Amino acid sequence: MTAAQEEALVKEQAESGFSPNSEYGEAYRTARANIVFSLMINGCKKVAVSSPKSGEGKTTTAMNLAYMLAYQMDTRVLLIDCDLRKPQIHEYFHCECTPGLTNYLIKECSIDDLLRQQNDAPGLSVAFGGRMAPNPAEILASPLFSTFLEEMESEYDYIIMDTPPVNAVTDGLSVIKLCDGVVLSVVQGFSLHSELSRTIHIISGIGAKILGAVIHGVEKKRNGGYGYP
Repeated sequence: MTAAQEEALVKEQAESGFSPNSEYGEAYRTARANIVFSLMINGCKKVAVSSPKSGEGKTTTAMNLAYMLAYQMDTRVLLIDCDLRKPQIHEYFHCECTPGLTNYLIKECSIDDLLRQQNDAPGLSVAFGGRMAPNPAEILASPLFSTFLEEMESEYDYIIMDTPPVNAVTDGLSVIKLCDGVVLSVVQGFSLHSELSRTIHIISGIGAKILGAVIHGVEKKRNGGYGYP
């Protein structure tokens, strides 16, 4: 899935997801409910979104989950692009990637510059990836990042993080360790069972909790029911 295709999918699903009768909306309401009931804890809930490999819709999933949580539950949600090697969330908003997370962590911008409020979902704030860094794994594993998350926990009910593909690089594992759970994104007819099994093994190996998976590309059932988008 190319960046342009993923952007189009995000836009289509985000727009249709707010319609009560939308198949996308129904699917993401189900995913949202699963997250809510799987994380019955006090305070901020931190959720990582990842996939086995690139092109499996993780950014689409992170975007839509963040929108659904903020738009339909009257909660404060922060969406962070933690895929510092290939940040894409800014492309959906047709913005520059900077200032973003890397800029903030090296003190090139303020917190007000980093967090962008969304008018169509007042409870949602977004942090883009920022300028490309030569050491993304070190940045995400640094005390600067963990301290940033701790500060954000007091301001938001949910923090959704779009993390790098698990099987491709190790960057996202340090982020996943800091989260309360992980949602995996896969595509029917594209994602391989062996790759998904490896991803589950890696995530389980660091003691992280897998909340479930969103499967893209599932056809609508003939009886009128809905599969995941």
